[in-house]
Amino acid sequence: MTYTLADLCKTDETLTDKLITFGASKELVENPAFAQAMSAIRSTMNTPTVSYDQIRVSEENGVIRYSWKEGETSYSVGLALQGENQIQCVCMQHSIRGYVEEINKVLEEKDIIETVVKLENGAIQIIENSAIVTNGTKDNGTSFCITSAEVEHYSKEGFVVSREIKSFPGGELRNNFQYLNINSALYIPRQAFNGYWSDKYTRRTLINRHQIDTAYVIEDDRERGYSYRGQEQLNSENGLQRLARCGGYIYYDYPDGVTIPPASEKEIDQELERDDPKIAEALKKAYGTTRKAYDPKMDESFKYSGRNSSKAK
Repeated sequence: MTYTLADLCKTDETLTDKLITFGASKELVENPAFAQAMSAIRSTMNTPTVSYDQIRVSEENGVIRYSWKEGETSYSVGLALQGENQIQCVCMQHSIRGYVEEINKVLEEKDIIETVVKLENGAIQIIENSAIVTNGTKDNGTSFCITSAEVEHYSKEGFVVSREIKSFPGGELRNNFQYLNINSALYIPRQAFNGYWSDKYTRRTLINRHQIDTAYVIEDDRERGYSYRGQEQLNSENGLQRLARCGGYIYYDYPDGVTIPPASEKEIDQELERDDPKIAEALKKAYGTTRKAYDPKMDESFKYSGRNSSKAK
């Protein structure tokens, strides 16, 4: 089945409707975190600026694919249902960067993002695997690849309980850039949290919800020789469903940690105003309605090491 992207936009059918038609389970689409999952998928899908009438969409066996070109940049999108409780979306952008004298060739880059949504034991996971691949090697039979991965774990009630982000060292792929195998490009990030590469990162950030609007952060940067353990207040601009960090934190500039004042029930309710009421109530039931003060000097688990100094209790 083929049609144009304009044809799809003229209908009232949403991506969720498509997934239901493909066989997505009722448990998946009715999960409290499903809206966040679909938002994560949409956020990785580049929005075409060319006429939608020019973009052909193919649909077969539960898979939607389409691609387009803008100037010298090409885009492709693939969305698939993998069993009734898992969604995969792969987006790729192929850009021309210009001639590089050192390698005597025009540098090209492919940015690949794979978003996977899984429902397991009533809770959703959102996994994002990323690869940046270039032809910046002297051997035309190889490519250079840098990868990273992120996972969000939601509770059954629909709020995030933990996030983990890992970056990996760059290296050569035994793939010609023009015929790049996406599975090869994503081989490392797909093993970031459960596999051979799970402990071979260059940088790792683990964020665990601690209080209703705070998280305990573990950061390790092996390239800088830096490590941090401490609590931080969450960014509540868009509510507290997700574990959104406040901007401006560069922990190697905070060797003494971050002090957090207490907050009353009224102040917490103000932070929860942008959340779905059911999510807000679930958070209060799980973590309480107030925030206790946090002082890293009183935290036996607090740790800072790096920049030729170390502070730990």
